[in-house]
Amino acid sequence: MSMKMMKKAMVGAVGAAALLGAASAQAFTTVEYQNGSSSYITGTSASDRDFSGETTLVATVPIFGDISVDCTLSLTGDVSVSGGEAFIDVTSGSVSGGGLCGLITLGGFPWKASDTAGGAPGVSDTPSPATDDVNGFVNGIEVLIGGQPSCSGSIPVVFNNGTPITAPSSFTFNSVITGTGGCSVDGVLESPNNGDTNAF
Repeated sequence: MSMKMMKKAMVGAVGAAALLGAASAQAFTTVEYQNGSSSYITGTSASDRDFSGETTLVATVPIFGDISVDCTLSLTGDVSVSGGEAFIDVTSGSVSGGGLCGLITLGGFPWKASDTAGGAPGVSDTPSPATDDVNGFVNGIEVLIGGQPSCSGSIPVVFNNGTPITAPSSFTFNSVITGTGGCSVDGVLESPNNGDTNAF
């Protein structure tokens, strides 16, 4: 092999190593969470994590027509990291508040986060730095009003570990649930005090 070809091969190998190093540096590797105190537990998974907040649901409901309802949405789920991706499963949820909020129920659990609407579970949009937003979709959502299916499908979501990272983590919804029916959700769900969950 000529010296010129050896140099080219060496440059190519160094470039490939740099790309692989950059890819691994951008992969999800850690879950940290609070379990009722201000200290954090570090690992690769956390179960029964709670998020809640005020949301506005806009839906078309038989008999009522188009409605807009402000309610508190509470979700509980599990988060884990594996193979450089974050896996978020919403295992349960509820809607509370006045007016029509009591008629709204949720189904289809577990809802699963992915990179694309209806895609395979797993989110690879790693936050870099850890306080950056992560974009993805939550799939498998079912919203029932008065026991009747109103809408189901996928919705875009933005996850943030908090800025600083010790601030509450959040999920931001501000879009239409695509699939069946016509609903949109607008609101921010945050982790509770001493119940923060971060993935990076």
